[in-house]
Amino acid sequence: MKVNIVLARLLAFSFFNDIGSSIFAFAVNLYILQVTGSALAFSTGMVIIPIANIVFFPISGYIVDNFAKKKVIMVSLALAAGSLSLTLLFLASLGKALIWVLLVQLFILRMCDILVQSALMTLIPQLFERDLQRINALLQAVMRFTGVIGPIVAGILFYLVPFVNIGILEVSFDFLALLLFGGIEVKSEKQLASRSKNSKTHLGKVLRYISQEKLVSSYLILCIFSNLVLASFQIGAPFLMLHVLGYTSIEYGIVEAFFAIGAVLGSIVLAFTKIKLTVKNSYQTFGMIGLGTICLGLVLAFPKNFVTFLLIMTAVLAIGTSMIISNIAMVTLLQQQIKQAVQGHIFTAFDTLVTASLPIFSLLFGGVFQNFAGWWILLISGSLMLLAVLGILSSGINENL
Repeated sequence: MKVNIVLARLLAFSFFNDIGSSIFAFAVNLYILQVTGSALAFSTGMVIIPIANIVFFPISGYIVDNFAKKKVIMVSLALAAGSLSLTLLFLASLGKALIWVLLVQLFILRMCDILVQSALMTLIPQLFERDLQRINALLQAVMRFTGVIGPIVAGILFYLVPFVNIGILEVSFDFLALLLFGGIEVKSEKQLASRSKNSKTHLGKVLRYISQEKLVSSYLILCIFSNLVLASFQIGAPFLMLHVLGYTSIEYGIVEAFFAIGAVLGSIVLAFTKIKLTVKNSYQTFGMIGLGTICLGLVLAFPKNFVTFLLIMTAVLAIGTSMIISNIAMVTLLQQQIKQAVQGHIFTAFDTLVTASLPIFSLLFGGVFQNFAGWWILLISGSLMLLAVLGILSSGINENL
């Protein structure tokens, strides 16, 4: 099958899979809030996805490395569509169990999404021998685009149609994604020949591999520091803008949108230009995240006015762009350097460690901003990011990695 046809199918598959997940995840939380009127029930729905990430990422690595990746994706999509179809069929008769069933369904859908994402990430080098950076950038562009429009579409649909119809739309998108990916030919997956060896891989061995491989361990450190910066931004920007400087929720919403716009722009730039990022370049993009956060902190030190607002949007746009470029470069380089037979274990262990750090930093900055409410906190988090990058760069970079 020609590369362009495979790419077109893959992008269409990614779009329908991602947009369906985005719409339903947003709508189901609104439905829980509507049915219960409880902020606690609503917040429980919000934390299901992070919990599923932490619990299931390590397990998914074993599955992805020991079973044919195409089959993993196909079975995951079928499980998502099938389980949701059953839930929707009996939705009206669930009574008091409704909320618990919906929470379990959210967990199952996220579990299936993790399997699809993990398998796809390790399958891309088999589908495309060249232009991995461009392929990853295009997939990121689709994912970020659906992340922006998904909640908007979900909000409109939730207002216009019954919740069951939104669930049916998600099932339809899952089946469409299943058909699209089923038409993609995948070469024989060599890692299956070493299944018995891979099945013995455990967390201790994976962690030792990560600690011994300079490229992997350096990226892990930088991703954890980028989560530190992200948490300081996600907590600090709305708190300072709304409660300290007196911006409106609409103005903050615009600022938040610029972060997503920056992510889309960054992925488009890498997808449609011939820029090839080296290991050193990828480290430097992490440094730009820190620099953007420092600039944001400095701008938030000034009183509210139109110029300040424009500078805030510019800084947030830069942070969003830098984050997506650093992510695409990192994933591409790791796909090229890590053996395909163990990519599932490594990527999922990596994601677990990084994912677990974000809620910890969020709680930390929640307390810090509550007690100090200072723009200088963003300066500190951005500076720590820069110091981490400078430390790794000064330790020596092997461009032949």
